[in-house]
Amino acid sequence: MPVSQSWPGGVVTFLFSDIEDSTPLWDQHRGAMRTALAVHDEILQTAVSSNGGLIVKTTGDGAMAAFVSPSAALAAALDAQRALRDAAWETIAPDRIRARMGLHTGEAELRAVAVEIDRPQGEESAREAYEIGRAQGYRDIQNLALNAMARWALTGGDIQAAAAYLAEARQIRTGLAMPILIMAQAYVESMVARATGDLEGALRVLNEGVEALRLSRHRHFANVLDSEMAHTLRQSGDLASALEIYRRTIILWQDVGRRGAVANQLECFAFIATAAGQLDRAARLFGAAKALRETLDQKMMPEEKKEYDAYVSDLREMMDSGALAEAWQAGRGMDLDTAVAYALEEADEHEG
Repeated sequence: MPVSQSWPGGVVTFLFSDIEDSTPLWDQHRGAMRTALAVHDEILQTAVSSNGGLIVKTTGDGAMAAFVSPSAALAAALDAQRALRDAAWETIAPDRIRARMGLHTGEAELRAVAVEIDRPQGEESAREAYEIGRAQGYRDIQNLALNAMARWALTGGDIQAAAAYLAEARQIRTGLAMPILIMAQAYVESMVARATGDLEGALRVLNEGVEALRLSRHRHFANVLDSEMAHTLRQSGDLASALEIYRRTIILWQDVGRRGAVANQLECFAFIATAAGQLDRAARLFGAAKALRETLDQKMMPEEKKEYDAYVSDLREMMDSGALAEAWQAGRGMDLDTAVAYALEEADEHEG
């Protein structure tokens, strides 16, 4: 699982939670507070995950969670407050646990993610997360870590190890319906299927995941799988169907501020343009995507870089070097909104 595509990034809304008067409560009701804190943690975890968020940090009796939208964070806060109000508490003065909650929306940079480190570091981080999740009894963290381990194994060409990690992840996920787990599992399973040449199986897994996520109204996670479906269709040669999906997914990535995902999709539009002989269009899209990645300082995953290099190499062979440089530079001059609008334009069928 590529962490950069599953954890919130870009414009993010954070939920901060902290138990009111926790110090005197611990002093006066130490035994009851142990039970109360476990109930509080379960309530908060359920509220966050059911609204598409992730708890990224805990502080004893508080937590920090990240969401892709303010509305999702607000819904989680309201769900948690209602559950805290209605829970059956042991004798805790005055009558229940109360928590202060606040929201903050702004640009965020995800640190120590897989796309920024090499394979050994990525595998080590995933294994560490798995061991922490197992020690704490958090099956969701174990599942996410196993999917990350499968992704890194696949990156190294070890399909057998990737399949074994996925089998364990499926077993751990039994009974867990968290949207992020549905997305992560389908994402990596589709990648393994593609790596073995089973494009039909990849599409089936993705379709099932998308339908499950749409039923739970998690548009962001469904868009991750829709994007993967477009990649699979494109690699199978069905460029028209892939293009139809990309036209939807790039708009959502633009709307939620996922600029790295927008750059990736601009490259996919460029791949299709190259295959269709729309060389000037392809060069402009590549230039726009390259400039956006440089602004974000965002690297490609190894398999993305391999495909990118192959298409750019083909474009250099098919296009005059001067015309390529001119079109590429024109693309670099586009801002994000202009680049997306250009990608969505109908291409000139007579070009190239």
